[in-house]
Amino acid sequence: MLLVVSAGSLLGNLHRIVRERTTVSREGLVLAGRRTRRVAWPPSRSYFFLRTRRHLGHAEACAWLLDPAGTALRVPGTRRLSKDEDRALLAAAAAVQTIWEWGVTRAVAYDDGSYCPAPNDAIEQERRASDRRVSYLTSCGIVPGTGAHPGAL
Repeated sequence: MLLVVSAGSLLGNLHRIVRERTTVSREGLVLAGRRTRRVAWPPSRSYFFLRTRRHLGHAEACAWLLDPAGTALRVPGTRRLSKDEDRALLAAAAAVQTIWEWGVTRAVAYDDGSYCPAPNDAIEQERRASDRRVSYLTSCGIVPGTGAHPGAL
């Protein structure tokens, strides 16, 4: 019975890995998950944010994006798992930074300095806490995406 449950879980995760992705283009982002959504480049980097949760002894961090209507959309392909929450958070932050830098280097994304709060107060508090945590870890010299100090690489 346990083997069947484990196999089912493995197949579900494999399906998610193969099917879920974010595609970036000059027109915007295509968020392909359970539903496929096309979103224009946000007016500011701050429209991307991170959320974390603990699950079965592991931390999961994932990027989210506020669309122009203020709806929070999960960014497929940015989910990162680790036993250490900071590592998962920094890895997801690195994925967001890669997406944003792609748009900036192609002159289709730029930061106009605007900030749109999340529609839900609990999500907004989590968003701000994640931003503070990433800023703190980065200021300590921890390299986003690896969780390692520069001297340890």
